[in-house]
Amino acid sequence: MEEASEILKKASKRSLIVLDEIGRGTATHDGTAIAYATLAYIINRIKCLCLFVTHYPSLAYIDEDNDVNELNDNKQQLQQKIKVVQPFHMNYTHLPSDPTHIVFLYTLVPGLAEKSFGLNVARLAGIPSQIIQRASQKSAQFESIMNQSKDKQKEKDNEELKK
Repeated sequence: MEEASEILKKASKRSLIVLDEIGRGTATHDGTAIAYATLAYIINRIKCLCLFVTHYPSLAYIDEDNDVNELNDNKQQLQQKIKVVQPFHMNYTHLPSDPTHIVFLYTLVPGLAEKSFGLNVARLAGIPSQIIQRASQKSAQFESIMNQSKDKQKEKDNEELKK
C-alpha cells in the first residue's frame, strides 16, 4: 500500500497508473472499500489513464455511483458521458468432455468474468480433491448468501426510488 500511496501522490493527468490488487491482504469489505476509494480518487482527482487489476467485481459499477459523478456538471452530461470504467477479464474455455474443467486462454476480453474459477485454480495447483469438494459446497453456500443480500439491497434501493 505504500507503493500505491506514492503513486497517488505523484501521479498527474499525464500519468499512466497501473495498480494490481489494491486492498489485498485485508478483510474482504475493507479491501473492496480501499480499492473503490482509490479508483474513485483516480477518476475524480487525478483523471489519468489507469489499469486497475482487481478481484472485486463490484468496482466495475463505480460509474453508476455518486462518488464518480463529480466528473459531470449536470444530469444531461451524466447521461451523455463516456463510461469511465471499462471492465475486462482473462478469457477461458471449457473442455468439451468436462464442462467443469476450465482452460485459461490468457487473452484479455471485454466484460466481467462469470466467476473467479478459484476452485479450478486450486485443482490445477494440486489441492486434494476432498478439499476442492468441500470448498465447492461452501462456495455455493456463500454465493447463495450473497445473492440473497443483493436481492434485499435491490428491494431497498427500489423502495428509496419510490419515495
